[in-house]
Amino acid sequence: MKKNIRIKDIAKKAGVSVGTVDRVLHNRGEVSVVTKEKILSIVKEFDYRPNILARALTLKKVYTFAVLIPYADNNNPYWAYPLKGILHAEQNLKDYNIKIEKFFFNQNSKKEFRIQFENLIKLNPQGVLLAPVFSDEVQEFTSKLQGNDIPFVFINSDKTNSKRLCFIGQDGFQSGLVAGRLASINLNKNDTILVVNITGDYKSKEHFVNRNNGFSHYFKEKPYKIIQIELKDNFTHVFDSVIAANPSVRSIYVTSSKVYKVAEYLKENSLKHIQLIGYDLIEANVKYLNHEYIDFLISQNSVKQGSKGINYLFKAVVKNETIEKQDLMPIDIITKENVKYYGA
Repeated sequence: MKKNIRIKDIAKKAGVSVGTVDRVLHNRGEVSVVTKEKILSIVKEFDYRPNILARALTLKKVYTFAVLIPYADNNNPYWAYPLKGILHAEQNLKDYNIKIEKFFFNQNSKKEFRIQFENLIKLNPQGVLLAPVFSDEVQEFTSKLQGNDIPFVFINSDKTNSKRLCFIGQDGFQSGLVAGRLASINLNKNDTILVVNITGDYKSKEHFVNRNNGFSHYFKEKPYKIIQIELKDNFTHVFDSVIAANPSVRSIYVTSSKVYKVAEYLKENSLKHIQLIGYDLIEANVKYLNHEYIDFLISQNSVKQGSKGINYLFKAVVKNETIEKQDLMPIDIITKENVKYYGA
């Protein structure tokens, strides 16, 4: 009986109407303390769980979630993978009257980010999933969400001082430590390590900063020379200059998913002796991993980040469940030998 108990069964046992039970379960309307305690005691006794699907179909209420992430293109293919997870979650939740509105912006354009979040605010959704790319703009945005009592979840990167429901992604500092150990394999004390940040203004992006800090911490008391560069344009010209000035470079750490760009340079210049480490199982990276121009990829399961983000909003908003403040993805080390066992 515990598995099949319905609201009307609770009402019958408590000697009250179905409407009274509904008011107690959803904490609305006036119900006497004695009656409320009696109903809650029966609910606990029979371990009642509401049928969310039946309730959604009956009420015909539509829940609108909004997603705000960078768009994927040839120069930034990473974001196609979280989007894949978002679309998968949307498909799984379609019977619950969940509607997901998607907003995209150029990862290097604060202006475009601002325009899109203003459009999102006008929608007044019941929950938001976003990638907090720009610090100041994200702080302003999330303040508006809080002011409108709209819960939000972060993926990929975190803003630890925000009041987000949850963060889903990697521990950046710890993944930097892992990358440090990988970068140190087979190095001699006179070898040089090159750290490459292929993003605009990486110091404003918390996950890149954390990765760099973790990597630097690993080498804190080790004898290797470490050079750090930030690349935007003139990729080949900058690399030519750095490699020419530092022929002792034996290991390169790329702090983002754009490691394939460095792999392409190493291939074109026959520099297969340089070890290369980067992030994410995007198609271009996997190609160079299999051709042995990338030695290690650190996976953060970007598809699952997207699907988990939507599912956490569903649990918090629709099911009224408490969720954990963070869900840290495993730090998986991918090589040519085990890549076929992993998805993105």
